[in-house]
Amino acid sequence: MSREVIAVLMPKKKRQSKAGEGVQALVRLEDGEVIVEDVDDTAVFAGQDVARFRQAMAIKDPETREVIGYEMEPITKVAG
Repeated sequence: MSREVIAVLMPKKKRQSKAGEGVQALVRLEDGEVIVEDVDDTAVFAGQDVARFRQAMAIKDPETREVIGYEMEPITKVAG
């Protein structure tokens, strides 16, 4: 079955007790279903084929002004 990680959810540092703990991935399955699952090994995100982004502007709910997400800005790969 084909799986595509479409987002990685990182915990707030004060809530985790060790590196990588609490990391979750938003995964799209072959049938189109999207699930959230815990990530046991964050080393899979260190590969060359992983797109990386930096957090940009906050996206706020227009009524409550609560931050509901962030725009993401791609980080270009540096040839090395």
